[in-house]
Amino acid sequence: MPVFIIISSLSSQKAWSQRETTGQEFMQNVSNTLYSLLGVYQPEPTQEITPEEKPIVEEKTAKKDEFGEFLGALLKTTLSVLETALEANKQEPPKANPLELAKVKIEPLVVPSKNQGNIVSGEYYDRSQKISKAITPTDPEVRNLAGKLATQFPGNYNYAQICVIWYALKENWRYFNDPRGHEYLASTSESIKLNGGDCDDFAILMSSLIESIGGTTRVIFSRNSTSGHAYCEVYISKNIQDVKNILQKIVDMDAYYKNRLGKPVPTSYKMDYRMDKQGRYWLNMDWQSNYPGGERFPGTSEVAFYPSGKYEILK
Repeated sequence: MPVFIIISSLSSQKAWSQRETTGQEFMQNVSNTLYSLLGVYQPEPTQEITPEEKPIVEEKTAKKDEFGEFLGALLKTTLSVLETALEANKQEPPKANPLELAKVKIEPLVVPSKNQGNIVSGEYYDRSQKISKAITPTDPEVRNLAGKLATQFPGNYNYAQICVIWYALKENWRYFNDPRGHEYLASTSESIKLNGGDCDDFAILMSSLIESIGGTTRVIFSRNSTSGHAYCEVYISKNIQDVKNILQKIVDMDAYYKNRLGKPVPTSYKMDYRMDKQGRYWLNMDWQSNYPGGERFPGTSEVAFYPSGKYEILK
């Protein structure tokens, strides 16, 4: 059964507004790192460009690969948010580094590699093998993308890394259908290059990225009387108090970013998570949600597919 928790965003906005940046040196390091990732030349404020250097500088400035274009909007937005935070708090001495808030370690979960009690045949088994093959956390393109996003909040695998991956895909994803009459599962490298696909392509890429930084995921295929949908879920904990703490931090983070970017902040957050038969809690990471952990698709039949090839009928 899905579990919902309603969290007011008022305290979240207040909590984040009280957090300070760590100063100009930190911002300069962030700026240099982000522009370096994009392959964009950024001269020092006092640096003069000689005629001999001009062609080289122009070449570096123009150099953007497909991956840089994919990340450009997100990384520049992140830089803008940090610069805004610094400007807002520059009159007061720094109190705490916001990145410290991300250091909430999530223990990894080992999922059995075999289907327990399920018949090794039929639609579910065939789909489980296709999804298992499509989820590729060790693919260099997946690892590269996940690493560049996750290192905005460096350290052990944590909730902030999950969120920044979700934001990156959510903000840049462009939806288009499968070929008529076919269920096409795009490779992760294809989805990265296209910046889009359908719902199962998003779920598979989301799963691959989180798995590549040490997380545990599963892909849910869900149906009701009118339509079907696929989305990713991420394991967060076996302890309900840890779950609640992590959910509050996700709410804090989302309210902070929306507030800084001038986007509407929800008056309340309906966090959608569920406990499985083994007492493990899973959080919805659907691209159709308005924030990480938002409401899931209202399915009446659901099957969970794991990267290992295991599948589980949920209802």
